[in-house]
Amino acid sequence: MRERGIDALSVYDMHQQGCADATLLAYAASQNCILLTHNIRHFVTLHRQYLAEGRSHAGILVTNERYIGQLLDRLLALIQVVTAEEMMKTLRFL
Repeated sequence: MRERGIDALSVYDMHQQGCADATLLAYAASQNCILLTHNIRHFVTLHRQYLAEGRSHAGILVTNERYIGQLLDRLLALIQVVTAEEMMKTLRFL
């Protein structure tokens, strides 16, 4: 993603590997970063909790795509049509 000009960090870059999902979302929200995850079930639940509590996050992207090329294609297509502002407080499937 970085090679394509997308500002991206992994849990390893942030030294957050092994953290609870709620901690990862809280960190991403505090940094105003959109979170991309394969953990659909947990992050759908967390997203609903955030909305119910009136909390905000920069957006959550969930996917079951495991092939990096396909995932990157989907991500690049999304950022052509959706702004960071439109991602706020949303959960989208890639």
